[in-house]
Amino acid sequence: MCAEVASADGGGLYLTVSGPAAVLDQRSAYGMQLALWLPALACATQWSAQVQVVPPRGVHAARMELDQSLGLPGDLALLDWVPPELAAWLEQLPAKLPGWTAVDPEPIVLPGGQVVLPDLALADGQRTVAVELFHRWHLVQLRTRLDQLRAGLLPGLIIGVDRGLSRLAEARPLLDDPLIATRGFQFSDLPSARALAEALAR
Repeated sequence: MCAEVASADGGGLYLTVSGPAAVLDQRSAYGMQLALWLPALACATQWSAQVQVVPPRGVHAARMELDQSLGLPGDLALLDWVPPELAAWLEQLPAKLPGWTAVDPEPIVLPGGQVVLPDLALADGQRTVAVELFHRWHLVQLRTRLDQLRAGLLPGLIIGVDRGLSRLAEARPLLDDPLIATRGFQFSDLPSARALAEALAR
């Protein structure tokens, strides 16, 4: 799932989410996760959502709009849900990364209002380092993030890049970027403790 986040007037956020049709596979799984997120959105005092889709046998796109005026019941249970594989990985992290603890990541607001939402954050008592993971469908976002790192806009962020991106010809120049070696690491499925430790030590 790809998301662009920007600040809105009055302290709100604009989220532009592309998927699940934009990803290469697992469309049903990503579509289900997006649908499960809607009850959490409905907990906000003021909210609206618009989606444009092309029905399976349709020719023209259909547009659906929802907002708080519909009185949809909200449910925050999804916000506390952590995938089992990630929960197991986080439980093993203290033993594999002595001195580091996983903490809730904080949004990073860039000049101009763009918001970066890290996937996780690690703290050692002296500093907190945010970690953002880029999978094979995040090519455009990775290019943008590398430019922002190069501009010095994200000093407390390291990035992890899915090795699956190396199979895309257009991604190979990005993977050769020196910033991947100095401010990031590569991973498969989930980051390894060794790769994280090396990135944190730089």
